[in-house]
Amino acid sequence: MVCRFCKGPLTNKLYCSNACKLAARRLMWADAQKKWAALPLPKKAPNLEETIVPWADGAPFYRLSCPAKSHGGRRYFPKDIALPVFPFEPPKVPKPGYYRVSFYLPDGSIRDGSEIPITDPRFLSPNARGGSKKSLF
Repeated sequence: MVCRFCKGPLTNKLYCSNACKLAARRLMWADAQKKWAALPLPKKAPNLEETIVPWADGAPFYRLSCPAKSHGGRRYFPKDIALPVFPFEPPKVPKPGYYRVSFYLPDGSIRDGSEIPITDPRFLSPNARGGSKKSLF
């Protein structure tokens, strides 16, 4: 048997070391992020407010997320707060892509919604910072 990453000899594991295991995971995560970035986007994206508000179904806040390339989880936008649904506050994301909408309910629970393509330059900001924490409470 050989290590799945470096092809070194093994006895009864998939990787010869934790370093190889982490390196293999990082490659997998980076590949998932590259696939996300390569998804074809529609020429005309849906109106965010007209799409997100009905999906909210009473949830007062929302955030968007995309795959994180460094740790396999998701990056949430904005980083430390959620945006209000009523009145609708538009998001800022770093680049065009499909973003998952997560709704934050009054009881503190989180409900993940569908993904929405964002291509409109009004919602793009190269300085938009994402965070890895899904919960805000």
